[in-house]
Amino acid sequence: AQLLMSRDVNWTYARDTLGRTVLNTGVIALRLRSAKVTAMLRNLSECLTLIPGCDQWRHKWGHEQTAFSEYYRDAFIPDVELISVPCNEGLGYSGEAIFGCTGRYIAHVTTAKQTLSERYKQRLLDITMLMLEHKLFLSHVSYPATNDIHILDSLRRL
Repeated sequence: AQLLMSRDVNWTYARDTLGRTVLNTGVIALRLRSAKVTAMLRNLSECLTLIPGCDQWRHKWGHEQTAFSEYYRDAFIPDVELISVPCNEGLGYSGEAIFGCTGRYIAHVTTAKQTLSERYKQRLLDITMLMLEHKLFLSHVSYPATNDIHILDSLRRL
Protein backbone atom coordinates (compact mmCIF):
# COMPACT_ATOMS: atom_id res chain seq x y z
CA ALA A 1 0.00 0.00 0.00
CA GLN A 2 1.09 3.57 -0.59
CA LEU A 3 -1.27 5.25 1.88
CA LEU A 4 -2.89 4.24 5.15
CA MET A 5 -5.57 6.56 6.48
CA SER A 6 -8.33 6.35 9.05
CA ARG A 7 -11.97 6.70 8.15
CA ASP A 8 -13.47 9.72 9.86
CA VAL A 9 -16.33 9.52 12.35
CA ASN A 10 -19.63 8.11 11.12
CA TRP A 11 -21.62 11.34 10.90
CA THR A 12 -23.36 13.02 7.99
CA TYR A 13 -20.94 15.97 7.99
CA ALA A 14 -18.03 13.57 7.42
CA ARG A 15 -19.23 12.35 4.01
CA ASP A 16 -18.18 13.29 0.52
CA THR A 17 -20.62 14.00 -2.33
CA LEU A 18 -20.75 10.27 -3.14
CA GLY A 19 -21.88 9.52 0.42
CA ARG A 20 -18.60 7.88 1.46
CA THR A 21 -17.10 8.55 4.87
CA VAL A 22 -14.13 10.82 4.28
CA LEU A 23 -10.65 9.70 5.21
CA ASN A 24 -9.15 11.74 8.01
CA THR A 25 -6.01 13.59 6.95
CA GLY A 26 -4.89 14.23 10.54
CA VAL A 27 -2.69 11.13 10.43
CA ILE A 28 -1.41 9.66 7.18
CA ALA A 29 1.04 6.78 6.95
CA LEU A 30 2.62 6.87 3.51
CA ARG A 31 5.23 5.06 1.49
CA LEU A 32 8.26 7.22 0.92
CA ARG A 33 9.58 7.70 -2.58
CA SER A 34 6.22 7.01 -4.19
CA ALA A 35 5.83 9.35 -7.15
CA LYS A 36 2.05 8.94 -6.99
CA VAL A 37 1.88 9.92 -3.31
CA THR A 38 4.30 12.82 -3.77
CA ALA A 39 2.23 14.16 -6.68
CA MET A 40 -1.01 13.76 -4.72
CA LEU A 41 0.38 15.63 -1.69
CA ARG A 42 1.67 18.44 -3.90
CA ASN A 43 -1.64 18.65 -5.77
CA LEU A 44 -3.66 18.54 -2.56
CA SER A 45 -1.63 21.43 -1.16
CA GLU A 46 -2.37 23.40 -4.35
CA CYS A 47 -5.95 22.17 -4.77
CA LEU A 48 -7.47 25.60 -4.10
CA THR A 49 -5.91 27.01 -7.25
CA LEU A 50 -5.59 23.87 -9.39
CA ILE A 51 -9.10 22.43 -9.32
CA PRO A 52 -12.27 24.41 -9.96
CA GLY A 53 -14.56 24.09 -6.94
CA CYS A 54 -11.83 23.03 -4.54
CA ASP A 55 -11.68 26.51 -3.03
CA GLN A 56 -15.00 25.82 -1.27
CA TRP A 57 -13.05 23.66 1.21
CA ARG A 58 -10.99 26.65 2.35
CA HIS A 59 -13.68 27.63 4.88
CA LYS A 60 -16.19 24.78 4.70
CA TRP A 61 -16.08 21.92 7.21
CA GLY A 62 -14.01 18.99 6.09
CA HIS A 63 -11.33 21.18 4.57
CA GLU A 64 -8.40 19.17 3.13
CA GLN A 65 -9.81 15.75 4.07
CA THR A 66 -12.99 16.38 2.10
CA ALA A 67 -10.92 17.79 -0.77
CA PHE A 68 -8.83 14.58 -0.68
CA SER A 69 -11.96 12.41 -0.81
CA GLU A 70 -13.55 14.49 -3.55
CA TYR A 71 -10.59 14.90 -5.89
CA TYR A 72 -7.77 12.44 -5.11
CA ARG A 73 -9.10 9.38 -3.29
CA ASP A 74 -10.24 7.59 -6.45
CA ALA A 75 -6.76 7.83 -7.98
CA PHE A 76 -5.69 5.09 -5.52
CA ILE A 77 -6.85 1.48 -5.74
CA PRO A 78 -8.79 0.71 -2.53
CA ASP A 79 -7.23 -1.97 -0.29
CA VAL A 80 -4.20 -2.15 -2.61
CA GLU A 81 -2.74 1.36 -2.82
CA LEU A 82 -4.97 3.00 -0.23
CA ILE A 83 -5.85 1.21 2.99
CA SER A 84 -8.53 2.81 5.13
CA VAL A 85 -8.78 1.63 8.72
CA PRO A 86 -11.81 2.02 10.98
CA CYS A 87 -11.84 5.20 13.05
CA ASN A 88 -11.63 3.07 16.21
CA GLU A 89 -8.13 1.99 15.18
CA GLY A 90 -6.64 5.16 13.76
CA LEU A 91 -8.55 8.16 15.03
CA GLY A 92 -9.63 9.59 18.32
CA TYR A 93 -8.98 8.54 21.86
CA SER A 94 -10.87 6.91 24.72
CA GLY A 95 -12.68 10.16 25.51
CA GLU A 96 -14.40 10.13 22.13
CA ALA A 97 -16.33 6.92 22.73
CA ILE A 98 -19.48 8.72 21.59
CA PHE A 99 -18.15 8.42 18.03
CA GLY A 100 -16.85 4.88 18.52
CA CYS A 101 -13.34 6.15 17.83
CA THR A 102 -11.09 5.23 20.74
CA GLY A 103 -7.71 5.43 19.02
CA ARG A 104 -6.84 1.81 19.65
CA TYR A 105 -3.58 1.94 17.67
CA ILE A 106 -3.20 5.60 16.78
CA ALA A 107 -4.58 8.36 18.97
CA HIS A 108 -5.38 11.43 16.92
CA VAL A 109 -7.02 13.86 19.30
CA THR A 110 -9.63 16.02 17.64
CA THR A 111 -11.43 17.35 20.73
CA ALA A 112 -10.57 18.09 24.38
CA LYS A 113 -7.00 18.91 23.42
CA GLN A 114 -6.43 20.67 26.75
CA THR A 115 -6.49 17.24 28.46
CA LEU A 116 -3.86 15.75 26.13
CA SER A 117 -0.94 16.03 28.55
CA GLU A 118 -2.70 14.27 31.42
CA ARG A 119 -4.10 11.53 29.18
CA TYR A 120 -0.70 10.73 27.72
CA LYS A 121 0.91 10.70 31.15
CA GLN A 122 -1.66 8.10 32.17
CA ARG A 123 -1.12 6.13 28.95
CA LEU A 124 2.65 6.14 29.50
CA LEU A 125 2.18 5.03 33.10
CA ASP A 126 -0.15 2.21 32.00
CA ILE A 127 2.36 0.97 29.41
CA THR A 128 5.25 1.21 31.89
CA MET A 129 3.31 -0.78 34.48
CA LEU A 130 2.44 -3.48 31.95
CA MET A 131 6.11 -3.81 30.97
CA LEU A 132 7.19 -3.91 34.62
CA GLU A 133 4.56 -6.51 35.42
CA HIS A 134 5.78 -8.64 32.50
CA LYS A 135 9.43 -8.36 33.62
CA LEU A 136 8.52 -9.30 37.19
CA PHE A 137 6.52 -12.26 35.95
CA LEU A 138 9.46 -13.49 33.85
CA SER A 139 11.89 -13.16 36.74
CA HIS A 140 9.60 -14.73 39.34
CA VAL A 141 11.15 -17.75 41.04
CA SER A 142 8.89 -20.74 41.03
CA TYR A 143 9.23 -24.12 42.64
CA PRO A 144 8.25 -27.39 41.06
CA ALA A 145 4.97 -28.84 42.24
CA THR A 146 5.30 -32.11 44.06
CA ASN A 147 3.50 -34.35 46.50
CA ASP A 148 6.78 -35.53 48.03
CA ILE A 149 6.75 -34.22 51.61
CA HIS A 150 10.54 -34.48 51.92
CA ILE A 151 11.10 -32.16 48.94
CA LEU A 152 8.55 -29.70 50.28
CA ASP A 153 10.23 -29.71 53.70
CA SER A 154 13.64 -29.08 52.15
CA LEU A 155 12.25 -26.18 50.10
CA ARG A 156 10.72 -24.59 53.22
CA ARG A 157 14.14 -24.54 54.89
CA LEU A 158 15.68 -22.45 52.09
